[in-house]
Amino acid sequence: NNGSVAREAVKRIVDEGHTLAIHCYNHTYSELYKSKEAYFADFDKVVNLLKEITGTSPNIVRLPSGTYSAKLFCKQYSGTSDTYYEIVSELYARGYEVIDWNIDTEDFTTSTGVDKIISNAISGAKTRLTRTYKTAVILMHDTVDTYKALSEIITQLKAIQTSSGKTFRFEMLENGGYVSRQV
Repeated sequence: NNGSVAREAVKRIVDEGHTLAIHCYNHTYSELYKSKEAYFADFDKVVNLLKEITGTSPNIVRLPSGTYSAKLFCKQYSGTSDTYYEIVSELYARGYEVIDWNIDTEDFTTSTGVDKIISNAISGAKTRLTRTYKTAVILMHDTVDTYKALSEIITQLKAIQTSSGKTFRFEMLENGGYVSRQV
């Protein structure tokens, strides 16, 4: 919302050494995904704002609603899924890494609740341990319930250990690092 609290939070992310990634300025899919030009008008606006606030330019992007849905929205609002490929190609040409999550806490709605957010994160992470690629990228939004759940999620993730002694470790997302994509 570009208010003082949001600006302070964004600056704090960078000041504390965390990864700041780009999402969008306007979360209206019908506007964002109607054309490559519309997407980048929004994208460039948020990039400039983040640079103004932090003095840095993030190089990781999460498409609004994720890559799978973005492709569907591009087809719906622009008339062709080619728009999705144009957007992603341009992001890569500009040096950005497009990421997704592989665990959804479903925290985007207040009906999920704290306990279910925790359960979704932990069960999803445990499932990742049985896969070839054991990385868990957990989608969380800045909601009150997510804030309430986060400490418990971290505590439980740190306590998980497989029969072979493997545990989770927390790492920053980085351009060129592990990438989760739905498409």
